[in-house]
Amino acid sequence: MSAVTRRWQRMFPGFQLRFTRWGGVFLGLTLVLAFAAVNSGNNGLIAVLGAALGSYVVSGAWSREVLGQVSAKVGPPVETFAGRPALFEIELVNTSRIFPAYGLVIKSADGTIVLAEGYIGPGESVKRTVSWCFEKRGRRQFGSWRLEVVLPLGFFIKSKEILEDRLILVYPAPVPGPVGEREGDEADRGVERFVGRGREGDVFQLRDFRDGDDTRQVHWKQTARQQRMISVDRRRTVDKPLIIRLDPSLSDLNDPAALSLFEKKISAATAAILRRLEHGEPVILSIGDTIFPVEQRRTGARRLLEPLALVRPVGEG
Repeated sequence: MSAVTRRWQRMFPGFQLRFTRWGGVFLGLTLVLAFAAVNSGNNGLIAVLGAALGSYVVSGAWSREVLGQVSAKVGPPVETFAGRPALFEIELVNTSRIFPAYGLVIKSADGTIVLAEGYIGPGESVKRTVSWCFEKRGRRQFGSWRLEVVLPLGFFIKSKEILEDRLILVYPAPVPGPVGEREGDEADRGVERFVGRGREGDVFQLRDFRDGDDTRQVHWKQTARQQRMISVDRRRTVDKPLIIRLDPSLSDLNDPAALSLFEKKISAATAAILRRLEHGEPVILSIGDTIFPVEQRRTGARRLLEPLALVRPVGEG
């Protein structure tokens, strides 16, 4: 592979070129103008034809230079939850010292516009945050994102790949609710109530309401005063880990109601784990016959959330 080819692939990965509708119309009019200029020998028409062809050259060279000199970096979120906007950090850098970049558009594989940036000056960079939502948990296909350049004259759309097609792990939506029944005093009580033991203790802190919080944690006076949802955390004494048990077996794998209940239990388990770890309280997860090691810190949540994101229901027996 020659040095020129390697440089081209580095500057224009997955390069694509296509006419715009305006570019096709302009090309057709240019051909008509060319026939008229040649047949008539009119110097004015020849001058107009030269200007038209020159504009094609200028547009093509400019847009190619912009596309080659603009680089994009996409930073994925640390955690992604189903049904929640995931925030991606995008940095666009125009490395050209001469040409400004106009009309930059980032699109996903299905043509959805992710980001549109009107102008980046020579040698400048911009950082933008875009949100993307995944409706279901598990490993989800993500990408490929392409950077398109249309201007300055809009005859062509030139694009290159900035984010390859990849898989991203999507955690279950953290929605509080019951996971299952417990023996003795905890029978028929949801995980959230079990976690909430000692909720009436001393106030530990006031903070913004987060996904997975119990609505009983809302501090209504501060919420009314600050015009946003405020939660109250209280000190609790924990003598042993919370064990969350999830049974993946279903009597009928084609029953929509059973599948829906299964997903709700997974979401409730996710909410309980996050809430518990936020307070530094130990949690053990059990899925079927598999028991995962105890976690007590928020930084270790992935080791419990990943199994919940990937678990699939199985038939009984």
